Amino acid sequence: MEIISYLCVINKTHMIVVTFNTKLKNLAIYSNLETTTRMAFYENVPTVQPSPEGYYLVLQDVPHSNGESTVRVPVLRLPIANTIMRIVGQ
Repeated sequence: MEIISYLCVINKTHMIVVTFNTKLKNLAIYSNLETTTRMAFYENVPTVQPSPEGYYLVLQDVPHSNGESTVRVPVLRLPIANTIMRIVGQ
């Protein structure tokens, strides 16, 4: 699994389609409404938080350096105004 340890902003010029699966704890980002082309996929995503600055903040659980626990880190932020978020629980 690739762990991204920095924040990045996805394209602000068109709609971003995101599917957040709350049961499997993963998030997929697609380039269009047909969801035929997946741009990115994140595992171990327990939550997506709206921020006061107008972004969805994607948090991912990653192993702590002690190896015994996990740490929740922000890995991505998506502009709320340009994001269509589907939340599923299956």
